[in-house]
Amino acid sequence: MSHTNNTAHYNLPQFIGTDTPGWLTDVNQAMAAIDSAIFGRAEQINTISGNLTNLTARVATAEGDIDTLEGQTDTIADDLNSVTSRVTTA
Repeated sequence: MSHTNNTAHYNLPQFIGTDTPGWLTDVNQAMAAIDSAIFGRAEQINTISGNLTNLTARVATAEGDIDTLEGQTDTIADDLNSVTSRVTTA
């Protein structure tokens, strides 16, 4: 390599005043590293997006289930009040 230092996170070339850049090696390798890093993040974003879509659908289903249970609870409460009223008047 014709560079003295590398960046901390992606190991990209960093030059000092006495370095002679090797454009076919330094720049091509740096661009490949950048491309791989960006592509990896894009894949992670796609995965997260899919998971979020899945979660949104599951939440909507859960909300529907909760609404159903609330309706059933109201019906049970009405039935209990009716039975309580009959027992009280009997």
